Amino acid sequence: MSGETNDGGPAFPHTEESQDGLNGELTLTYSVGGMTLLDWFAGKALANSVIANSNLDETATALVCYSQAQAMIKERTRINATNT
Repeated sequence: MSGETNDGGPAFPHTEESQDGLNGELTLTYSVGGMTLLDWFAGKALANSVIANSNLDETATALVCYSQAQAMIKERTRINATNT
């Protein structure tokens, strides 16, 4: 393992359609930028009233949120691997 954090990929992937002006062929351009699933999960953890109303400082709160998000990604990966 490389030690890199699994960020879960894009949180809201989508495709954008465009049409080639020369021959009218439809092409798909995949957009994968923006928020990762890890970021989304961390934001959801932050919204949790237990964390939002805790006595932790901002840095500690962020660490707790991302720790929970990483655990969610790990479990999601495990479940997806089990179901394939």
